[in-house]
Amino acid sequence: MAAERRAADAIVAALLALCVSPAWACRCAPQTLAEYFQRAGVVMQVRVEQVEIMGNGVGDGDGHAHRRAQFTRLQDYKNAAGVDSLRTALDGAACGLALQPGARYWIFGTLAPGSTQVRTGSCDGSRPIDQGFTDVAADAVHEVLLEQRRALDCPSPAPAEIAARLQLTAVPRAETAITTGERSPNGAYAFWIENPSPVQRPPRIAKLLIDREREEQLELRLHGIAAAASAQWVNEKLVLVRVPWSRHLRSDVLVDVERAAILSVDSARLDETGRVRDWLDADCRRQP
Repeated sequence: MAAERRAADAIVAALLALCVSPAWACRCAPQTLAEYFQRAGVVMQVRVEQVEIMGNGVGDGDGHAHRRAQFTRLQDYKNAAGVDSLRTALDGAACGLALQPGARYWIFGTLAPGSTQVRTGSCDGSRPIDQGFTDVAADAVHEVLLEQRRALDCPSPAPAEIAARLQLTAVPRAETAITTGERSPNGAYAFWIENPSPVQRPPRIAKLLIDREREEQLELRLHGIAAAASAQWVNEKLVLVRVPWSRHLRSDVLVDVERAAILSVDSARLDETGRVRDWLDADCRRQP
């Protein structure tokens, strides 16, 4: 009877494990390295120096047991300046990291406003640096993260790439140009803009047409705009075209009508209100 009871207990325990374990296991769909990077508020490489068990009234705990780690930051890939500690769930079932002093980790996490502590877990993408990702091997992660950081510093499209989106050509003259265009100050030339419909699917293309009272007129195509382009005469022969590539990046394109040439392209990053944050040079660096 004792043997049968032990066997029955073992069967019940196994069934409970099958029923309960999946519910408590950490579940999250694997993402690409770029997806983890984009979703994280903070991305860095660290070496853990000290780990403490917190929570339930201990230290900075909020009633939930967790690990708090002090670390040395080895690389800042995204918004890691000022971060001084990590917080992760106590066990793996809650997607916590088994942080070990002396070990190095890729950390992807979130930072509450005003806080200097990053919350992170395995579902955020954090892991030891000897582990790769679904699309990037462990030894290539650092370089890919640096590329992601450069992409943050240089919004897409980068100023160096904008030239490929600007196409200035001569096309047959349209007889309607003189009556429909915006005249230059001396009345010799005129331009008008054909913006795509706002409901048109990307890539959207706008056209600036410039009548020069010749057999051919100029056409400036703007490939991949995010909103309507605008233009204005600077003087009798120069047109300034404002091109919104995205909510946070625009370019001012200066066109010489007589020479049929683009004289300059100045690109700026914008804040949430549309104001200029800073101007960028051809290498996508902040200009002094």
